[in-house]
Amino acid sequence: MDPRLFHIFGPIWINSYGLMISLGLLVTALLSYHSSLRKRLVSGDFYLNTIFFATIVGFIGGRIMYLFTNWQSFAANPIEVLYPWEGGFSLLGSFVCVPLFLWWYLSRNQVPILPFFDFVALYIPLLQAIARIGCHLAGCCYGISISKQTWYSIIYNHPDSLAPLHVFLHPTQLYSSALSFIIFCILQISALVLLKTPGKITALFFALEGFARFIIDFWRGDRCGLLTLGGAQSTYSDFVSISSYQLLALILSLGGIIGFFILKKNRDTK
Repeated sequence: MDPRLFHIFGPIWINSYGLMISLGLLVTALLSYHSSLRKRLVSGDFYLNTIFFATIVGFIGGRIMYLFTNWQSFAANPIEVLYPWEGGFSLLGSFVCVPLFLWWYLSRNQVPILPFFDFVALYIPLLQAIARIGCHLAGCCYGISISKQTWYSIIYNHPDSLAPLHVFLHPTQLYSSALSFIIFCILQISALVLLKTPGKITALFFALEGFARFIIDFWRGDRCGLLTLGGAQSTYSDFVSISSYQLLALILSLGGIIGFFILKKNRDTK
């Protein structure tokens, strides 16, 4: 697993993580662009413009979230905050910022917000599933250590890897990738029924993705502890600490669940 694939010039490289994000974006953009649902909602030009602006916002949001939760990494040399080629990105940051941008952008252009959100939510998990493979290659978002080799454990040996070297680890990136792909399949199947009520697919997406991130983080070796249940100091493997990412993921998941049942109740009372 090599986090760097091709050298361009100076400090600029084609990184495996960035390549997989680009591949995920390309695949989901092509699939969604040719969707009959997209054709009923917006024009092709408007959709491509939306993808372009949302990608920029997603990159900025992902970078800001990473800096916010890993500020200690830049304390010695703060100028590295402006060096995105050195790595450092959070998909959860994009997950938060892009919907806020879309809400404003769609309102400004008088596009139905909830139907468009439902449409986008059908494809975002596929993008995340592909992007997480890039995390696996780069060594970021790595898992906690395993005492001995197992059939599912991984080990990083490349010196540029972001994961600890020469130890057996949980492949949390692949766990996340697999769960995102399962969520993608669930949403595609659920769309046959849930698209009849605008907002339900979006609510289900937030509920499932937030819950998946909350669970997977227990096996993450790079998380930042926020709360320690019971007031005792423990290792991550004891499953007692809650990270800042988990807290945010839990809020998103609960918000999705509440939103889903509010929409269901409103439909049932009509």
